[in-house]
Amino acid sequence: FTQTISGQVLLENQPEHSNALIYLAGIEKGVSSDAFGGYVIQFADSDSVYTGEVTLYYFLEDYDLDSAFIWMQDGMVKLDTMDVDSSGELPLKELKQIIRVQGWTDKVEYRRGESILVTLRFTNMSDRTLHLYMGNTNTDIGNFRLVRGGGNNTFSFFPVDRTAEDVDVLLPPGEFHEGQVNEWISEGRNILETFVPLPLTEYVVTTYFELFNRDKTMPEELGSRWRAIWLDNNEWYKLNRGPLPKYDRVPNKYELAVIRIIE
Repeated sequence: FTQTISGQVLLENQPEHSNALIYLAGIEKGVSSDAFGGYVIQFADSDSVYTGEVTLYYFLEDYDLDSAFIWMQDGMVKLDTMDVDSSGELPLKELKQIIRVQGWTDKVEYRRGESILVTLRFTNMSDRTLHLYMGNTNTDIGNFRLVRGGGNNTFSFFPVDRTAEDVDVLLPPGEFHEGQVNEWISEGRNILETFVPLPLTEYVVTTYFELFNRDKTMPEELGSRWRAIWLDNNEWYKLNRGPLPKYDRVPNKYELAVIRIIE
C-alpha cells in the first residue's frame, strides 16, 4: 500500500501542460498538473475512512474528460491494482481538445469611462457537433467580464438599452462562432451584484458560456462538486498551477486578451 500516487497528463495543442484538475470523486480532493503535466496526490491519516474503488477524473473545461481508477483500503492506495502500478504510478493521460476559445480587444490599455471592443471566437476542435450556449446576452457573444487575481474578483458588464436574447449555436466539427461586444468600462457589476468603479490593475477579458454536450460521459453531479474546489472555497487558486496567471474561473487553456485599466 502507499499514501502517495503520481502520474502525468498531456494536453493536445499545448506547449506546456499545467492547469488540468485531477479530482477524486467521493473524497472531494483535487490537485492540478504542473507545466510538464505531472501531478502528485498525497493521502493523509484523516483519509483512513475511505475504503473501496475511487474514480480519478482528469478535467479541463475545453478538453474531453478522462478517468482512472484506484483501490483504497483504510485511506491507503493498494499497489499493482486497477490503474496503479507497483510503484504507485498511474498511466499517462493524453486529453483531447474539444473547443478553442480565443479573445482579443481593440487596445491593451483603457481609462475608466472609455469603451472597449471585445472579440471572441469559439472553434470546434472535436469530431462531433458541439452545442454552444450563452444566455441573456445582448450581442452574438456573451456580455463580457473582466477578471483579476482569482474567481471572486470578477466584474460583469451588461448593455441596458438592448433586448436580451440567448445565443444558442450548434457548432459542427472544424467550424467557429465569432462575435463582438462594444461597451463602456467605467463601472462593472461585481460578485456582490453592485456596480463599483474598476480598480486600476490588469484583467483578463472573458465571457460566460456553456457547452451543453461537452462530454457525454461526465456525471452531472460532478459539476457542483468541482465548483466547490475551484470557486466557492477558492481552493483552486491555492493549487500548483504552473506558469499560467490565476485569472480563469474554471480549469482551462483559453487564449484570452489581457488588458490594463489606467488613470
